[in-house]
Amino acid sequence: GSPPGCSTFSYVTWFATGACGYQFVDVLQLTFLLGATTAWIVAAVDLVGGTFLSLGSVTYDAALVFLAVLPMLAIPDISSIAKFSAGGLLVICASFATIFVQGLRTYGLAGLEAVGWGDAFPDSLADISVYYGVAVFAFGFLPVSYNLRESMKVPTRFDEAAWLGLGITAIIYVGVGELLWIVYAPAKGGIQGNIFNMLPRGGTMATVLRLGMALVLLFSIPLMIVPTEEIVENKFNLRHESFASKVALRFGLLLVSVACSLLIPNFALVLQLTGCTCIGILSFVLPPLYHMMLVRQLHCSEKDSPNDVDKDAAAGRDRRTARQRTDAVMFVLGIASTIVSTAQTLGKMRAELAL
Repeated sequence: GSPPGCSTFSYVTWFATGACGYQFVDVLQLTFLLGATTAWIVAAVDLVGGTFLSLGSVTYDAALVFLAVLPMLAIPDISSIAKFSAGGLLVICASFATIFVQGLRTYGLAGLEAVGWGDAFPDSLADISVYYGVAVFAFGFLPVSYNLRESMKVPTRFDEAAWLGLGITAIIYVGVGELLWIVYAPAKGGIQGNIFNMLPRGGTMATVLRLGMALVLLFSIPLMIVPTEEIVENKFNLRHESFASKVALRFGLLLVSVACSLLIPNFALVLQLTGCTCIGILSFVLPPLYHMMLVRQLHCSEKDSPNDVDKDAAAGRDRRTARQRTDAVMFVLGIASTIVSTAQTLGKMRAELAL
């Protein structure tokens, strides 16, 4: 049977692919959580660097973030931190409003004349890969979709809720992104990397917003570290260790993430790499693969069934065959997009490290 305490997605993985596939998905999820943690640390360090709390270098600011997160990792019930992280939506909205107003004050409406249709499309495969990686990271909720569905009072309405939630989120992303892109089009280089870099430096309001966003990120980091620690515990059978051992493991994972943030101090690049490699595989490669394998298992079991000659059974097999063709196309596209985007991202990362 499947390992005790595994999630529904992990159970499906176990049933479709066995122990090897289960271990592979755990590694992907572990990498994703560490990648997300690294991205939040990079963003927090950038935000702190623009305030009076900065210690003068990225390394020292990263150490400051490390020390700020440490006490939260020693809290037994981490769910209490989630309330502070959720409250950060107000800070995010205020930050975007400030960035927008600052852009209008600086450039006015000159951006409407500075952009054209030629600027609205990627110029290269590398640009497409950047978009793919960040978009997949932002919308790749498939690994937790089972958990969300099971937490609903009416699980049968999950598809409707998912379409509505993702649709509204996509409209907000596109609307805010396009609006800020047009406003800052006259700026030298436009918007580079993290949009929060466009927050003004100096001034009470800008400092409060930077520290507010940094605080939101600090509260979000433990929410990534704790699930990572649980995966490591399950991998190495450490679930019965003392709480002090758990905290030590969390400290070690945080230290690894801080080291990665210093190695790749680029928020967008970390998101892109995590999205292309982990979420791309989890969202676009594994689901059609699982479906093909499970349908094949069902087909093999039906061969031995006395109802094999039943017309309804035959019609069902025809529908499954058509779906498997769709699965095969999605699987190939998922593999191709993952390989191309990851290769492009790794090339960009090498160029960043060479500077």
